[in-house]
Amino acid sequence: MQRERADGEGLGYDDLDDYGVYDLDDYGLDAADVEQTAPRAPEDLGEDPVLDGYAQECFDGFLQACDDLYQEAPLEPGYGEYGLTCGGRVEEYAVYTCSQLD
Repeated sequence: MQRERADGEGLGYDDLDDYGVYDLDDYGLDAADVEQTAPRAPEDLGEDPVLDGYAQECFDGFLQACDDLYQEAPLEPGYGEYGLTCGGRVEEYAVYTCSQLD
C-alpha cells in the first residue's frame, strides 16, 4: 500500500515503522498459523440467556458469535474468556478475531 507524502513521493508501510504503523502480520497473529483444538462446551459461564446463546453458537462453529460474545461480555473468566479463546479453540490473544479462523 502506498501513501502520498507532501513532496509527492510514495510512502510504503516500511517507511512508517518508526511511527508504530505495522502490517497485521508483523504481530504474528496470522490465523493460518494458529494451533487450534476442539472447542469446549460452554458450561458454567454465567447466567445471561443472551450471552448463553452466543456461547452456544460459538461452540457450534459459528465463529462470528465468538467475536460477538467477546465484544458484549465483560472480559473476565466466563463469557469474555470463552469468546476470547473462540470457544476454547485457541489460546487467549492468538487471533484478532475468531472469524479469521473460518
